[in-house]
Amino acid sequence: MRSSLPVLSGRGSNLHPFWKLGVLLSAVVLLGAGCVRTTGLRNRPPLIVWGVFDNADTMKPLIQGFENQRRGARVEYKKISPVDSYEQQLLRALAENRGPDVFLIHASWMPRWQGALLPAPSDLVPVRAVQEEFVDTVARDLVVNGRVLALPLFVDSLALYYNKDLLNTAGVARPPRTWKEVHEIVRRVTKFNEDEPGQIDRHGIAMGAGKNVNRAPDLLSVLMIQNGAKMLNEKGLPAFATDESALQALTFYTDFANSTKDVYTWNLRSDYSLDAFAEGETAMMVNYSYHMGTIQAKNPRLNVGIAPLPQVELGSSDNPPKTYAGYWAFAVSRQTVVPDEAWAFVRSLTQTDPSRAYGKTSGYPPARRDLVAELQNDTRIGVFAKQSLIATTWRQADNRVVDRVFTEAIDAVVSGQDSPAGALRRAGEQIIAAAVAFQEEVTRRGLEGGPL
Repeated sequence: MRSSLPVLSGRGSNLHPFWKLGVLLSAVVLLGAGCVRTTGLRNRPPLIVWGVFDNADTMKPLIQGFENQRRGARVEYKKISPVDSYEQQLLRALAENRGPDVFLIHASWMPRWQGALLPAPSDLVPVRAVQEEFVDTVARDLVVNGRVLALPLFVDSLALYYNKDLLNTAGVARPPRTWKEVHEIVRRVTKFNEDEPGQIDRHGIAMGAGKNVNRAPDLLSVLMIQNGAKMLNEKGLPAFATDESALQALTFYTDFANSTKDVYTWNLRSDYSLDAFAEGETAMMVNYSYHMGTIQAKNPRLNVGIAPLPQVELGSSDNPPKTYAGYWAFAVSRQTVVPDEAWAFVRSLTQTDPSRAYGKTSGYPPARRDLVAELQNDTRIGVFAKQSLIATTWRQADNRVVDRVFTEAIDAVVSGQDSPAGALRRAGEQIIAAAVAFQEEVTRRGLEGGPL
């Protein structure tokens, strides 16, 4: 049976108790609201900054630049690890009134965390400056109710990793630019075991299932967005559950793990996507730039290429190219006793020269437009830099719920436990119910919280 390519035509249960974090965050707001004050130059406490991935050596030159420019400023930076427990450590510290003044927050956390953040002074960080200086997704994600809540040093996005040797062997001259071309390459590259026909010896692409595909929820999200699905309604609640374009995207995604389709190339027994690609078992993979280091560490001799994320179609004015953004940004706590200095640090950190220096050390693609212009042809991160201009997200009341529910929906379809329409409908119902429950809890307790 031929795989039914989705139109991708370019036209426009049980709840995780995630709301508890939102309530705690709102309590943090109330705890710290009366603590915000400025202090004199003398006996001024140090500015405490928490990060996640960067060590002190990476941040030291940027911090020294700020300290040299601002008389009497002192900054203490701390890397918090592991990343999996970072949010809980941060929440605990803020709840105990011992949290940092400035901390990293993932852009997808903004709806849950915005009540705990101190907006930037409008004269220091006007919204228009953010719109002009940074790629578009930054203002969409980090400006809430006309106030800037955080600023990033980088913006990462989903791109296509491909094994040059495997594509060369299959006679594929260039990486795919559209999802239709992905299908064509998958048919040529995929190899099944001669003795055990159900076993896949070579995967065309690491795509189709949920739990064993790194960032599968992001990939499903961008397929929906590229296909023109309406992700949210006018009230900010998920609207994709009954959207035909979203259903086409889910079907397209899971077809790669459907043994009745001619693009069958992945299943629930496949190795984890990063491992399968690094070991040379998979020709293509979709992921962010930060996994370049992971792949190189696993297999330094792998002949890897990076290409822009495939699109529904090329050259369509009605449906311009899109990819999915994933990035962190520096925010200021409402509990800080040095609010002016905290935001001065964030603003200084994200100016052109410090951002350029950070990019050279970290290897992450830039968030600033002027640096995108400088780096879009860079052999290492040029693809990711240029893609940041077309990167987007959709506002999620709780990204952890979306990750879980999308992963479960994908695997329910692959395992045959549900149809694509049924899985999508249930996913929408769960995400809507979770968002509504959180909003009701915030309203009931009379605590501060942003729109969900």
